[in-house]
Amino acid sequence: SPSGRTYFCTSNGLGIAEAGSSVIRVIRHERDRREGLSHDFVSCALEDSSGGLWVGTWGRGVDRRNDRRLRLGGQRLRLPGVDDPGFDHITSVIEDRFGTVWFGTTRGLVAQPKSGRSPILFSLVDGVAGGNSSRAGGDAPAQRVLSMCEGANDRLWVGTGSGLFEVALESDGSAHVVSTHFTAGPPTHLNAVVQDLRGSL
Repeated sequence: SPSGRTYFCTSNGLGIAEAGSSVIRVIRHERDRREGLSHDFVSCALEDSSGGLWVGTWGRGVDRRNDRRLRLGGQRLRLPGVDDPGFDHITSVIEDRFGTVWFGTTRGLVAQPKSGRSPILFSLVDGVAGGNSSRAGGDAPAQRVLSMCEGANDRLWVGTGSGLFEVALESDGSAHVVSTHFTAGPPTHLNAVVQDLRGSL
């Protein structure tokens, strides 16, 4: 991470090793303590460009901390008007060059703009942000975000339960689908996507 910390996402808490240290301390869910996680199953973590820490859980959404003491559990990401437990299952998290933090969930893609305004639900099926939350969620394999990678030319590559989406990023946190890449036959689960220094995926 930018601070030099190493984070370990496990099914039994978040492991943290400080820069230059081989000691790993573990933060877990503690019902009556602000320092604890909201859920022990940690699926992903991101230390963003401002030093804040985002912790994605499998079943309780996202924990967020702005300070460097890593006291978690004080803020959870909630989508306005969306009552769907699928959005509490976080699969991946990435920050783009504009400072927008993107979350992959089992019900779609969510953007948290750097401006701090409310999270934006992004429908990969429709190719647009906002709108019909029930359609943006749903059980379509294309909505199950499994992996993400920021590429060149302000593109976000999103691996899903049915193929690959190329998403164009905007500085205000908005985005739109540019192209889709699917294989013939059964849905292809893209569990990881990486771009190398030459721009190849």
